[in-house]
Amino acid sequence: MIDKKRLLKTFIELVNINSPSKNEKTLVSYIKNIFKNKAVIYEDNAAKKIGGTSGNVIIRFKANKKHIPPIAFLSHLDTVRPTSGLRLIRRKNILSTDGTTILGADDKVGIAAMIELGKLLLEDSISHGDITLIFTVAEEIGLYGSRQLDLKRIKSDHTYVLDSAEMDVGGVVTKAPSLEKIYIEIKGKAAHSGVEPDQGINALSIASKALSSIKAGKVNKETTVNFGVIHGGHATNIVPDCIEIEGEVRSHNARLLRNKVKEIKRIFENVSRQYGGKVMLKTYREFESFNLTHSPTVDFVKRADKSIGLPFHTLSSGGGSDANILNALGHHAVVLNIGIIGAHTVNEKVPIENINRLTMLILAIAKVISDK
Repeated sequence: MIDKKRLLKTFIELVNINSPSKNEKTLVSYIKNIFKNKAVIYEDNAAKKIGGTSGNVIIRFKANKKHIPPIAFLSHLDTVRPTSGLRLIRRKNILSTDGTTILGADDKVGIAAMIELGKLLLEDSISHGDITLIFTVAEEIGLYGSRQLDLKRIKSDHTYVLDSAEMDVGGVVTKAPSLEKIYIEIKGKAAHSGVEPDQGINALSIASKALSSIKAGKVNKETTVNFGVIHGGHATNIVPDCIEIEGEVRSHNARLLRNKVKEIKRIFENVSRQYGGKVMLKTYREFESFNLTHSPTVDFVKRADKSIGLPFHTLSSGGGSDANILNALGHHAVVLNIGIIGAHTVNEKVPIENINRLTMLILAIAKVISDK
């Protein structure tokens, strides 16, 4: 049985620890101190590889019952913005801030639930196989931490990432897309905009004409396109000679993703050639898609939901998470909803009952797998 008062205290302590991406050291120390000399703790060398203050933390609880599949739970340590000076507000059992900072419930609700599970395992309250708790760094800025995970330290047949904010607690993300980052540089020719503008080649005009020819947003049921960053120009009296654009294509379908990237490249090259400019386009695969809709990993969530009276539902997400990285590396991982509202904004909040429900869910997953 979870200790709700202890769980709430843990969550409040967590959100009062500032842990923006690549600055998770204080939070790592907090977690390691809880389980010091009580479980097998390992911190990898991700800090050195990504230029952060700490690595990923892996905590393993050895099986107390034979022939149970090993499982893992994962939450990321970093927040999308700093929370220094956070002022916690509680109204009608809903936790938020005063609006000057984010709450950081993404992903500290998940961390709190995992810490409570760890404490229950130490209290020997359930029979279980090997259970691993994984805490990753720098997730919010590109899944950097999970890319560096030492998989030899992780023994798991079923991994549950506590991170989604797209549905109620009890829901599970079973599908997520691949993402291709696109970097475009358009070269034109500078000229005085008032004296001889016709002698210039306007790179910004090329960019705007190309972008207006590309359908952005949701282009079909499986694919989205977005251009979110643009740099360039020197002054209003100079025809811009260089424009840099950053965008992305996401898709659940590898063929559609590949074709859409080719189409974007072709459009930029054709428009640039038409107006006498040049274009350089580079792409980078940030993460791969996964689909575990029909898998034992998901079936265990369904059984766990039923055992504690939570509604089971699945979702095909348009977002990426550490689960994308783990699946690409051969670990079956799905994403559990953590029950927060307004993630990544100063309006972020979480009902206290959702923290309890999430903790009950991961405990129930451990139990149904033990009873397998």
